[in-house]
Amino acid sequence: MEEAKTGSEAMDAANCAKTQDMNGNGIQRGPISAKEPAAQSNNNKQELKLAFAALDVDKDGVLSKDEMKAGFKMLGFNVSGHMLDAMFEEADTDGDGVINFTEFCRVMSL
Repeated sequence: MEEAKTGSEAMDAANCAKTQDMNGNGIQRGPISAKEPAAQSNNNKQELKLAFAALDVDKDGVLSKDEMKAGFKMLGFNVSGHMLDAMFEEADTDGDGVINFTEFCRVMSL
């Protein structure tokens, strides 16, 4: 017979169940909600615009892998090429090889 789970164990199990590997690359995103965030608050949207602008070094309106890698490095993270490729695979939904603002917002809301 299985022992009853404590409150924190049950919460951990519930949180684990709410995450999923979106494209099979081993990166789990979560928690997942039943509804897509249709509209973000103005403050959150403004923060995302500022973050995107800071990463978009050449100001071409999209983020390249080099810009993302430099951004992570600036924040103190050393991201491997494999990890960067996996992030881009998940974020670049239109397959053009760069991340536009809409794709950036979608990934940041996961």
